[in-house]
Amino acid sequence: HIDMNSGRQILRITAAANAILTIFRPFVGNAGSALAVNVANEAVTVGYRMPYMKGMYAAADDLPGLRIVYLVSMEVIGNIAKGTVWFMLAILAMGIGPRTAMTVGFAIAMVASLVVMTETFKALKPRDIIKHHEQKIPAPSLG
Repeated sequence: HIDMNSGRQILRITAAANAILTIFRPFVGNAGSALAVNVANEAVTVGYRMPYMKGMYAAADDLPGLRIVYLVSMEVIGNIAKGTVWFMLAILAMGIGPRTAMTVGFAIAMVASLVVMTETFKALKPRDIIKHHEQKIPAPSLG
């Protein structure tokens, strides 16, 4: 379904489900509920990562000669953002306590899940998929 016409829909539904699951994380108090939340989270994480990666790699393919630069830039920016959030949460944990800092971290994760839904990858637009592939694969010549 990701390759046909459901990629964006799958991404948005599972990113929203991930945001909802993140709301419950601060209230996990035993191994059973932790297992349930983590199993559900793994299922929805695959659901938004696969279409997101498809869109990101297709966007990189649209930049001849700059594919590696695009992909590396995306990774570097993502890692800098993750490191910055981690550092801020570590400082916050020293000031207000680890449990409150974890709750703030879950709130940030929830917002990040919702931000994923704002993607605008051409490869995930159902009406543009055929056009996108036609541009990449020229029709065979008969002569």
